[in-house]
Amino acid sequence: MDHSTLSADHQLKETNFIKKKRFRFKPFSRFNKVYLLVISYMLLFAPASFAFTIWFGGVSNDWHTPRNWSNGIPDIDDDVRINPLAQNRYSPVITSEAVAKSVVINGGFLKITIGGELAVSGSVSWGIDNSGSIENNGTLSINNTGRDGILMRTTESLFTNKGTLSIGNTGNIGTTGGGTTGSGIANFGSFVNESGSISINRTLSSGKSIFASAAISNEASFINKARINIGGFSDELNVGIGLLNIGPSGTFFNQVGAILSIDQASGDGIANYTIGIITNQGAISIGAEGSISGYGILNSATFENNGCAAYLNIASDNIINSTGTFNNSGTIIENSTGNSNIYYNTGMVQNLNGGNFNIRIGPGAITTNGLIWKGCTSADWNTPSNWNVHTVPTASDDVTIVYRYLDYKPVINIANAVAKSVSVESGGVLNISDAGILTINVGNGFGISNAGTVTNNGILNIGLTTGTSWYGIKNEGTFNHNSGTINIDHANQAALYNGSGTFTNRASLFLKTMETAPYLVDSYSGTISNSSTGTLHGSGKIRSAYFTNDGGIISLGNSPGLLAFDGNEDFSNSTLSMEINGTGVAGTDYDQVAVNGIATLGGTLALTFNLPIPIDGDVITILDATKLSGTFNSVTGLPENWTVKYNTPNAGEVSLVYSNVLPVTLVYFTAKKLAEDVKLDWQTTSETSNQGFGIERKHDDGKWENIGFMDGHGTTTENRTYSFLDKNPLSGMNYYRLRQLDFDGSAELSRIVNVETESANLVKMYPNPTSGILHIERVESGVKIFDILGRLVMNVTIVNQKIDVSSLPAGLYFIAVISENREKSISFVKQ
Repeated sequence: MDHSTLSADHQLKETNFIKKKRFRFKPFSRFNKVYLLVISYMLLFAPASFAFTIWFGGVSNDWHTPRNWSNGIPDIDDDVRINPLAQNRYSPVITSEAVAKSVVINGGFLKITIGGELAVSGSVSWGIDNSGSIENNGTLSINNTGRDGILMRTTESLFTNKGTLSIGNTGNIGTTGGGTTGSGIANFGSFVNESGSISINRTLSSGKSIFASAAISNEASFINKARINIGGFSDELNVGIGLLNIGPSGTFFNQVGAILSIDQASGDGIANYTIGIITNQGAISIGAEGSISGYGILNSATFENNGCAAYLNIASDNIINSTGTFNNSGTIIENSTGNSNIYYNTGMVQNLNGGNFNIRIGPGAITTNGLIWKGCTSADWNTPSNWNVHTVPTASDDVTIVYRYLDYKPVINIANAVAKSVSVESGGVLNISDAGILTINVGNGFGISNAGTVTNNGILNIGLTTGTSWYGIKNEGTFNHNSGTINIDHANQAALYNGSGTFTNRASLFLKTMETAPYLVDSYSGTISNSSTGTLHGSGKIRSAYFTNDGGIISLGNSPGLLAFDGNEDFSNSTLSMEINGTGVAGTDYDQVAVNGIATLGGTLALTFNLPIPIDGDVITILDATKLSGTFNSVTGLPENWTVKYNTPNAGEVSLVYSNVLPVTLVYFTAKKLAEDVKLDWQTTSETSNQGFGIERKHDDGKWENIGFMDGHGTTTENRTYSFLDKNPLSGMNYYRLRQLDFDGSAELSRIVNVETESANLVKMYPNPTSGILHIERVESGVKIFDILGRLVMNVTIVNQKIDVSSLPAGLYFIAVISENREKSISFVKQ
């Protein structure tokens, strides 16, 4: 042990006497008299084995300076006393490793800095007896005490922890000295866990009651803003009661973001007595890592589990026994087979293990499984504190989004969000961003059940590897599929079921079901709309009454597939995309649509042929309805010698017919510019059932318009000549074609001819056809490129009078350009 002497100038100095150091005082000095009295008192009343050193602080605030102490720097055998600041020039500060047998703060102040360490061990009474103030920013460990690890002796006692505080981690608490108390912390003052961590263990020992061995015994003010772990150090019971809170002054406050974890208690997890108050706005976990022998919570006073983020999880088979006031506006998770009770609930209670949970009053929810979105922290799906159990959903979790918890509405921004099922209650909201992917593989009668609002801009996968039970999506609310992709498979009733809600498809919707599923798309009421930017892919049956084609594409799935409508269906404002791979069996060799009612035609029939060499007379029925109304406005992808026949071979059927014998043999078709007009001339050598010719001209936006009709000559083998004068040609390039119409409603299109109506400053484009680079001259800005269906496929800026179209599939395209302050349209062929 180090010792010091006090010089004539009242400064402590070291002296050596046979390896011992003593005090040397100037007799009768006024300064020394105070310390002589203190030391005499300590020596008079101290036990024979008592070794102590008193903080003087005469030199500095450094704990490690010998002259600041009455008996040198404390070692592991020293009981340390720190007196009030009025008796010291400086208060002690620990900046590195320090040790003591015990520490008594007698109105003084002790600070442990970041990097500072104080180890207290071996006290026959309290590890730290605090009647003053302690601030820990470093590491404080307390072990092997006769009584409490820390005694906050008076109402003026203050302890602020911003570092690491461990009690009983390597030695028992309250085991010697015959004391009846042995808590980790016995608080009669003010204790604040500001930003650090506290670990309390080994307060349980033979001969002590569970009350005397509580990890925390609080009869004043205790505030936790960070983390406290109790009893989780070993696999055996090692504390009595986890938290013992006693009124009338006992107030324990677990703030938002704070965590209190209690395990391995031989008594109750939490016991709240005699008008004590416990308020939880953070997270409390009881029995998650070890057993609790008593109640999970025993409350005869006031327990408030309130706030969005308030989370109380009793993971062990222990109940809440409350005869006092227990109010819940947060979340309670109860795993007990016994019967719990609280007073008032406006929050959420999950009773997971079959016991009864009694709530006297309150409108809050009681559920038995699943994860519930609370959105306390942010809108991020992947943030644990946004969920009732403070964990992000896994593939085995049924997820519920309820209207009551919408501080933040959930947004999926990650590529690996998963769930067993997702239920959005009325008023609830779920958003999947363009970066988000949600995968649901095993549903609970459904993949997603929506009674609120769901908006998808990302990727939603449902049942791609396993069954989703009845429905992939069950919609009773508002479901907006704005962009991205939805993939549904393995539903055994319907991939999409719309009860009374509104489902709007503006993107790609891929639907599959089990073979035995009665419907692909089913609806009880409400509206399912396939909008102008939407594509529905699938095979199966669609309930027609509530399905609307609003300009979108219907593409039969399963390459090829069968799609059936159970009633009248209107195709006049849609594109029907069909795949033809052979002439054999519908659904195997080619797509087919069946309509159990009137099929109103119009819109576009888009054909994709992958057919080997056809045979004269081949007939492929692609649509089979009870009755047809109208014809398709346009047909794309129809190869040479194929025609679209209506009511062929039977009434209500639309078929593709191959014939080498054309209804009209067209010798020539030309367009010639006159002064103000454009003259079209054509000649036939034979006609069969020719009703006439529709004359069509293409708009700059890529759409064709009908500008006239010339009657045909029925059936004839004579040469017939026709002329038509376009008196209102478009400025710039004009494109013309003939639509030859038979009496049976079938039609064929001629080749396209074009003529330029302006001679000066013409736009030049070459080469045409092209395989990659187009040169464009005399164009003032960028260009837009449309396909033959009038759909915008590219919007590019001209660089050095060039554009790159190599990424486009082979076919005919139209470029809309600005020249001479006018928009003009020019066609080109991509090879």
